Amino acid sequence: MTTVANLGTLDEAMILRSMLEADGIPVLLPDEYSLQNEGFGSFALGGVRVQVPEDFADRAAEIVAEFERNA
Repeated sequence: MTTVANLGTLDEAMILRSMLEADGIPVLLPDEYSLQNEGFGSFALGGVRVQVPEDFADRAAEIVAEFERNA
């Protein structure tokens, strides 16, 4: 798995995950369950990581760029 984005909130990461999954890209949010219980923890962790398998990293980067342009 490779990190394609590091976002400020869990909500943003979940929106991006939906966009990636809609394109057929498997997604892992390794910090998801920790942050559901401790919402302000994303700052302590340095953000919410969005990870995909390396084979999907190039296409995921395109989607992340689109997400960031529209944010």
